Amino acid sequence: MPQLYLLPIALALCVVAGCRPTEVTSPSDTAVPPPNVDAEIRLRDVFRRYQVASYYDDNGKVILQAPGANAFQSNEIETAPLSVHFDPHELAVEAYTARIRVLAHPDRTDHDVEHIDMTAWFDEPQSSHFDGQVLQHAWRSPVTDRLPLPRVLDDEVLRARLSAGLAGPPPQLEWLLADHPMQKLFTAETEFEWLRPASIDNTELQRISVTSRSERFVFWIDANTSLIRRVELPLPDFGVSGAGIDRSNWTLRLELQSATFQPPSAAPASTFPLPPRQPKLVRAFVPLPPPPPSELIGRSVSLRPLAMAISRQQGALWQGNDYLLVAAPPDNPPDRAAWLQSWMQAIPVLASPPFQHTRVFFVSSQRDVHDALRGLPASAASLVAPSLVDKLVRQLRLDAGAMALLQAETGRGENGQVLLSETATNASTLSNVFAVIRDAQAGIDVADRIQQNYDAIVRDYDEQLRKQQLN
Repeated sequence: MPQLYLLPIALALCVVAGCRPTEVTSPSDTAVPPPNVDAEIRLRDVFRRYQVASYYDDNGKVILQAPGANAFQSNEIETAPLSVHFDPHELAVEAYTARIRVLAHPDRTDHDVEHIDMTAWFDEPQSSHFDGQVLQHAWRSPVTDRLPLPRVLDDEVLRARLSAGLAGPPPQLEWLLADHPMQKLFTAETEFEWLRPASIDNTELQRISVTSRSERFVFWIDANTSLIRRVELPLPDFGVSGAGIDRSNWTLRLELQSATFQPPSAAPASTFPLPPRQPKLVRAFVPLPPPPPSELIGRSVSLRPLAMAISRQQGALWQGNDYLLVAAPPDNPPDRAAWLQSWMQAIPVLASPPFQHTRVFFVSSQRDVHDALRGLPASAASLVAPSLVDKLVRQLRLDAGAMALLQAETGRGENGQVLLSETATNASTLSNVFAVIRDAQAGIDVADRIQQNYDAIVRDYDEQLRKQQLN
């Protein structure tokens, strides 16, 4: 039967930038290397074993874990699938929510040619499976040619979604398919070191530490099969979301459960997920529009509970401020630290002349929130006990980490119109706050402008989707 040969991936699939070491190596970790075996040479040999494999299968998962997170359901553990199946006629990948399947079929009239069918979709109910979009490519190829896998991963949206995952695209693909797997690690500056053996599932494994620039990997290798059972990975750059959080002791690892080069004696029934029902077949994925604006925008709510709370706590009403921000901190302490840092950068801006009639109310009884407010302009930020404004919080549907911007309504007593509702607080959403206040100050009907802008985004999405849909 025709064989499915695979072309090397041109992308660097598993080097993640902006990281810290995933494991601190003490002198006791360092082991005497196996006789006459160099760690770098051993790792090259491992990758050669992958390159000659005619079958490979795993149930891989990438795991981000914080110190002390022992329970699987802990909110300090994040996991995602990162599994690969490869045989002469099929490549199947489950990476985060992405699903990719490539099949080779013989041509009945020409035994030197095979048909290649590629399908990809996103298994995520929260986006209606990426609005039901299913990417399809098909082409004919000589049996002796390798599959042009860069073509499979050429779609911009698919590639971006894989790259945005905890560990980037599945590194197994590079081990199996690249001419020079993980070539970026094999440089003159890279340090290869044997570590003391350790066990997974009662199997003792070799361990090789690879340090390249500021990145460190640890490969756990079965000495008998050369299968990689675990890879300790550098942490990704969490950017703004990680600001103010000490993640120096967090770990990121790829667990290659059930990894094997041995095909089963009988072909099992396929368990690969099915594409969404009633799919929209496309030649290229079209980025989805953002979620619709909150239905709260434009509504009028009573600010009496807030006015009473401020009067009771500080002896002064909120009156005199045209724009009111009501914000609730995240429940998780590390997330709250990043949330506070975002606000500490924003409040001096809100206290500046262009926004001097704006005030922030933090609905919180947390000590760290109280301490963070010290030294900040009292006219710009206040702390409010949650019990005093419970009704307003419910009206604004203010979950942990969310915020709402209101404009005091002239001549309507203690009422305010909702101008903006955000489910998270970060640099992007705070930029939205500044922009909306400027628009409101300029006399723009903010609610109407937001809806018009969103309608235009949806129309553009629909047009682009029609262009990409297959007939």
